[in-house]
Amino acid sequence: MFLLFALLSEFGGLHACLDSEGILLHITVPWKIRSNESEDSEKQVIYIITIDEKPYTLHLRKHSFLSQNFLVYTYNETGFLHLESSYFKMHCHYQGYIADIPNSLTTLSICSGLRGFLQFENISYGIEPLESSARFEHIIYQVKNENPNIPLLAENYRNIWQKDQPYKDNLSSQETNLSKLLPQYLEIHIIVEKALYDYMGSEMMAVTQKIIQIIGLVNTECQFKKCCDFNTCKLKDSARCGSGLCCTSNCEISVAGTPCRKSIDQECDFTEYCNGTSNNCVPDTYASNGMLCRLGTAYCYNGRCQTTDNQCAQIFGEGAQGAPFACFKGINSRIDKFGNCGFKNSQPLPCDQKDVLCGKLACVWPQKNTYKSDIQSAVYSYIQGHVCISITTGSSVRSDGRDYAYVADGTVCGTQMYCINKTCKEVHLVGKKCNAAKKCRGNGICNNLGNCHCFPGYRPPYCEFQIGSPGGSIDDGNVQKSDIIFIKEDYNAQQNNWLILSFYIVLPFIIIFTIMIMKRNEMRKSCNRENAEHEGNSAIVPENYDVNY
Repeated sequence: MFLLFALLSEFGGLHACLDSEGILLHITVPWKIRSNESEDSEKQVIYIITIDEKPYTLHLRKHSFLSQNFLVYTYNETGFLHLESSYFKMHCHYQGYIADIPNSLTTLSICSGLRGFLQFENISYGIEPLESSARFEHIIYQVKNENPNIPLLAENYRNIWQKDQPYKDNLSSQETNLSKLLPQYLEIHIIVEKALYDYMGSEMMAVTQKIIQIIGLVNTECQFKKCCDFNTCKLKDSARCGSGLCCTSNCEISVAGTPCRKSIDQECDFTEYCNGTSNNCVPDTYASNGMLCRLGTAYCYNGRCQTTDNQCAQIFGEGAQGAPFACFKGINSRIDKFGNCGFKNSQPLPCDQKDVLCGKLACVWPQKNTYKSDIQSAVYSYIQGHVCISITTGSSVRSDGRDYAYVADGTVCGTQMYCINKTCKEVHLVGKKCNAAKKCRGNGICNNLGNCHCFPGYRPPYCEFQIGSPGGSIDDGNVQKSDIIFIKEDYNAQQNNWLILSFYIVLPFIIIFTIMIMKRNEMRKSCNRENAEHEGNSAIVPENYDVNY
């Protein structure tokens, strides 16, 4: 409940923040695309927005946690309580997630623009339409709690939450199984204190609308049943956690060093680990955009080594390859749904000469038979001896939110150039926070957070040489790495000390033993010499001694 009021206090401060000390992060024009995986376009929608020039794909499904006839009470200036009309467009409310962002959550109203809340792993944004704009522009701002003067709950309201509520679970044991098949409802009372109400704009409809958006963001504490007390909807006293990638089914936080998010690309994405203190996995880490991969012929972008060969294989299957330049030039000169560099006001945009490799994806199918795919709208073009294939816009929007009909961002389009938003740009102009040659000493690469991801044998954060180091970065969550290295160092040092001590203890015995052997050998030689002389004297015959036979 405290989390709910914290969110309310922040999300409601849009007008005040924008007019005074707030920071406007970005102006974006949401782009609605349709998904070939959705049968009902009204129940599921996909939007693409940009934050700090980076596109994010929002997957939304129509859903509301509130009934149509929920009650809204207000106090007037004289303190009189009266009931307000609660007519709201509940069919406008959608929930969903942000593609490629683990543990993300969105709750938006999409009628008359996008209004709502975007929750990333460790940062939150609000979005609202810019009313003065005629181009569907929206403002996106970061939600922070930096105003200590706005109380979350006035003192005279605190006792309300402490009173015993008369609600009881009237479901019998026989009804328990049936209840699992039906929606579960929770009765909740939300009180907006006067100062918070004024802070949120002092307008009942606007404040209520924002509260509706926030209600969808109250996350569950319990992913595992044994961790939660269902009578209180809270964690059991013995449970350290109830959900999260680093929470075990026994309600314990995973041991530090346990992998919680595996790499999806051997060159451009990194494995993350539990840090031993949090039930959540650390934010995703991957190679900085613009790092070379595939033996220097491609670039990493958003954790993947981007090539047209891979993109074509994903659409048309194994064997499909990226087309030669002639195909891209011919297809993206069409200026129709099969060849373009994007759309504006529902009209296809032509590609500049330098951008033809960044528009619609062109592939070649080397086999004689036609390809087998779920894509129904494709065009074959015979250009300079090549059979080139392209597909219509929006016909291949996958679960990651990207329209595979276009060349992916990060794909090579020239010497030290790659595609960004259907435009060919120089890699060094895109901007890098980290110089791997200097910061990582050539022993690692930069990650998306501007830190070094070191090769095995080198220790973060600056990739210093260390025998036995598994490498990695200070961001991947494996906080035990340095400790393990130091333990190994101490263990090796102890081994060396024992070897030195043993050497000095054994050395005198070796010397004494060697001297004894040498003395024994000398004595043997002396005895052998005396025996030889004695035998020699016995064999000598005097000259005047006659021998008669």
